[in-house]
Amino acid sequence: MRHCLIRTDANKNIGLGHLIRMNGLAEYLENAKIKPIFLLKNSDKNISELDFVISAKKQFHADLLIIDYYDIKEKDISELSKQIKILFFDDFQHLDFYDVDYIVNVNYYSKPLSYKTKKTCKVLLGPEYFILREQIKNAVRNRKDNNFNLVITLGASDYQNLNYNIIKTLIPLKKEKKDLNIILITTKMQDEKNLKKLKELEKKIKIYYSPENFADLIASAGLAICNGGLTKYELAYLGVPAVGIAQIEHQEILLKNYEHLGALVYAGVGKNLDLDNLYNIVHDIAFDKKKLNQMSNAGKKIIDGNGGDRIVYY
Repeated sequence: MRHCLIRTDANKNIGLGHLIRMNGLAEYLENAKIKPIFLLKNSDKNISELDFVISAKKQFHADLLIIDYYDIKEKDISELSKQIKILFFDDFQHLDFYDVDYIVNVNYYSKPLSYKTKKTCKVLLGPEYFILREQIKNAVRNRKDNNFNLVITLGASDYQNLNYNIIKTLIPLKKEKKDLNIILITTKMQDEKNLKKLKELEKKIKIYYSPENFADLIASAGLAICNGGLTKYELAYLGVPAVGIAQIEHQEILLKNYEHLGALVYAGVGKNLDLDNLYNIVHDIAFDKKKLNQMSNAGKKIIDGNGGDRIVYY
């Protein structure tokens, strides 16, 4: 069996998105009889990036390195490319030159991008290369007519305390929309202060920490609030309309471009979020069945679920 290395990381600062994406890809690699070896360093400065990866290459006799990790340096990539083929996952074209063999950028805005690469590099752009995890692919849209679930899923680490502020803003909507249930999906990978504040809300909403039934929860949503990461594509596949909030600067570009596809309404940047505007957006969509159906149908056209197979094919 072939072995490939997956260089990624996950921690409180960067969240779990990169690791989750690579876990999804690992499912497809294993189906293709390729054994993925995960390399997580988590800012361990006692070993250099090059030594870390090269040591693993020798140990596992790997012939492919997959990188889904923003902080790796261009010079390290160039050195590694001399010894192993590289598949690089990119989201916002942050490097000047990509000395790799394959680039994957699943974002809608990536279509017009022109990467500076070596001539032999294959560049795979657009949502058709989105890796849909098996649990999402197998989930069934299970929204009930007598319940309107508003699912809030903003990622693993809530360093801007958005969850609490958003929920406090939206709870009054329950008075007008009697069938509204607010569901928060988050993790305990955040400050203790944030967790205590969320506990205050447990009588008014449902909170799930790192739930195993994540796919079923988002599939039950009448509307979801998400960040600019990968979940917006999973919601689209399931036909769940979404309101998008950028947590970091590059997500603003992703969400503004993605909004044109019709499956999501962009609400602003987290640190400067206008909560009154967010309330109005959620209110207007939640009471507009025609809008909800249009957004749901638009989402289903974006992701076909075959992105992982397309990547492994190359």
